[in-house]
Amino acid sequence: MNIKGKDIYIKFNNEDIKIEIPKLILFDVAGQVNKYIEFLQKEKKSKENFAIGDNINKAENIFTKILIVSGEPYARQEVIIYLTIAEFFIFRYIVFCNHTIVYFKSNFNIYHTEKFKELFQQIESLYNNLSRSEIREYWNYIKNN
Repeated sequence: MNIKGKDIYIKFNNEDIKIEIPKLILFDVAGQVNKYIEFLQKEKKSKENFAIGDNINKAENIFTKILIVSGEPYARQEVIIYLTIAEFFIFRYIVFCNHTIVYFKSNFNIYHTEKFKELFQQIESLYNNLSRSEIREYWNYIKNN
């Protein structure tokens, strides 16, 4: 077992990152998180491994946190969500899909697409502040368990 990887896995599951999500796209993001959960649940039926189960748990946590902040006052333009670093990686992947896949872009009006772009840029900025070696150790730990 990779001791360093396990320590980083624990660290990434305990440390939080603050993300500001434009309220305009909050339910679109929640819908995409839900689609990701459904996809992983189908995969889990055919393949039983640690990574799929771990990603499902993290995506479900993200979905719950989004639903909680969706009840914040209507006057706000953005809501703040706190995700663990591990949840942040899953959230980043989901937003990346929304930002880059033409199908998702075509389902949003231009203003929504601009808000997704702003969210994506914020996420990439946060991601670039993380240690590349720790990220690599984290993913290696998940893949090897």
